[in-house]
Amino acid sequence: MAESGGRGLVARGIRVQHGRRPVLHGVDFEARHGEIVAILGPNGAGKSTLLRAACGLLRCEGTVQLDGLDVASMPARERAQRIAFVPQQSALRSALPVRDVVLQGRFAHRGPLSTPREVDRAAVDGALEKTDTAQFAERPFTQLSFGEQRRVLLARGLASGAHTLCLDEPTAALDVGHALRLHALLRELARGGYAVVLVLHSLDDALQHTDRALLLDSGRVVSSGPTRHVIAEEHVRDVYGVHMRRGDALGFSLP
Repeated sequence: MAESGGRGLVARGIRVQHGRRPVLHGVDFEARHGEIVAILGPNGAGKSTLLRAACGLLRCEGTVQLDGLDVASMPARERAQRIAFVPQQSALRSALPVRDVVLQGRFAHRGPLSTPREVDRAAVDGALEKTDTAQFAERPFTQLSFGEQRRVLLARGLASGAHTLCLDEPTAALDVGHALRLHALLRELARGGYAVVLVLHSLDDALQHTDRALLLDSGRVVSSGPTRHVIAEEHVRDVYGVHMRRGDALGFSLP
């Protein structure tokens, strides 16, 4: 059963440097169980860096807590049971069958050489079904299209059983139908008590499919709060340098 009622993922004063170059400047961030939160901003704003720091995958200054527990102090196995990070693309280069890739999401629940249990197989089957990737189960992961691989990586995250999901540009390379089904799935998970965090480029997707948003520019927070307030004309103009027009969908024009 999904967790509910907890505070979720809370980051305070996050600072990250790449070498001597500061990337994030004291960012505060929060994602509660039961909601979908977007991290927005132009290229180079620090979105993916913030996501990785919030998942405990990147060393940073500041604090990150999940349901009141310090993420940096968690053993890696416990962290993997609580937070699933879904990257933009996989570094996997071997031709593992898709089912085995999704089974990797169960590593935190099993011994390194143990045989998958019934609960592991059920988690994998459920994740494949939810992401519409069951038809790829026996195919080599490396033979899938980029968009198909993205759905398999999401399945791996879901199979982990973690109730905080952090996804880096999850709809990149997905066709319209699969993108809409992905957003519907994430909404279903949020209703079930998951905390869902998305790095997104599309402001229209954020407006339609997320509850709250954080807008970054050059590693600093420009605005945070309900998505409809964050994606405001003045913020879009200041951060992206374009004019915003509202209609059935957002439109933009150069000044």
